[in-house]
Amino acid sequence: MTRLIEIGRKAQTQNKFHKMINYFLKNRGPKIGPLNFLFLQPTSFCNLACKYCYLPDTTINKKMSIQTIEEVIKWIRNSDLEFVKSHPLQVIWHAGEPLFCSPKYYKEAFELFKTNLSNVSIEHIIQTNGTLITQEFCDLFKDYNVRIGISIDGPPDIHDLNRVDKHGKGSFSATCRGIELLQKNNINFGVLSVIGKKTLLRQKEYIDFILDKNITNIGLLFEAPNAGKSNEFVGTQNDEYEEIEKFIAEMMRLSIKNKNKIQLRELRSTLQAIMSTDQNFKTSESIEQTPFTFLNVLQNGDFSTFSPDLLGEKISAPPFKDETVVFGNVYKDKLEDVLKSQIFLDTLKKIQQGSEKCKKTCEYFRFCQGGRPYYKALMNQDLSSTETIYCRVNIKSVTNVFLKNFEEFKTL
Repeated sequence: MTRLIEIGRKAQTQNKFHKMINYFLKNRGPKIGPLNFLFLQPTSFCNLACKYCYLPDTTINKKMSIQTIEEVIKWIRNSDLEFVKSHPLQVIWHAGEPLFCSPKYYKEAFELFKTNLSNVSIEHIIQTNGTLITQEFCDLFKDYNVRIGISIDGPPDIHDLNRVDKHGKGSFSATCRGIELLQKNNINFGVLSVIGKKTLLRQKEYIDFILDKNITNIGLLFEAPNAGKSNEFVGTQNDEYEEIEKFIAEMMRLSIKNKNKIQLRELRSTLQAIMSTDQNFKTSESIEQTPFTFLNVLQNGDFSTFSPDLLGEKISAPPFKDETVVFGNVYKDKLEDVLKSQIFLDTLKKIQQGSEKCKKTCEYFRFCQGGRPYYKALMNQDLSSTETIYCRVNIKSVTNVFLKNFEEFKTL
């Protein structure tokens, strides 16, 4: 403590006290960053009412102001966070329906990032249900090289089972109009499909849909229990795993047969885990365990780190007691204060304990390196726990399929 005070006094005379404290926290306190992802929730409103959605307040339009976006950028600069060097800082506009905000709004926001973080390479990503895409949005996407993710679950009757509007009407046709507009403008996009029980039993129809719509970049999310109202959960019964693995195998065959012209996220991440010789290799799950590799911000400037899905969620996993996951606000809380707060330190400790348990007990550790904190909190009510349904389905089953079928896949 005496040494810290001495360093502080010396730094203060050089007007660098803030940076010295930051240096101390980074090197003696918890490891933080570098900042990989900035998740921004521009609006809480969504024009759909998907049955498996876990977000609250999707009927209320709480919009992130341009002033708050400025404060987020200022907070990042003042915090002296390092940025990842291997790829651009990914600014992900997500949760609610981002395109409920206008092209003018995004143009102003994108220019703020370009002007105020001019020394940082930035890539903007918008995850959307696709129903509100217009030509004006397409022009914006091309002007700023925005990456687009579309949420679509398969053929009409499968998609419309859960992805409905406020009146219960399916959204398939409106989403497909958005996809067609992107394709007309030669804008690349990926899709995220939530896979439920009915999709598992109709894998051929799902694959035919992918081919018919000329979709070339796919991510699968097997539906797991959350705060939504869907009853399509998979992975809760042991006898479902055979069907889950059949589905994954067919999707891997589709990607390999098409010489990876159809990119499958799950195949790509499994290959990376197997083939990487980098001693510092990190999975997407493990990145969520390191503080401030993710910075997640709500409309009012409240922020968290770790899994972006945790932001604003009420959880009962200790150290939270049916409390909302928020560590600070960009208008009033400094990074060094957050790093010293008891709620942050207790959360980090629980997450690290869980990861260490996974490392000691799980033969699949290489493929997720400790799992996603969000699912541990949601499914196990314990951030220091190990296996979750998400883990069994999205990590273990995917890995099993690849290893079991490796010899066949080599011949395709």
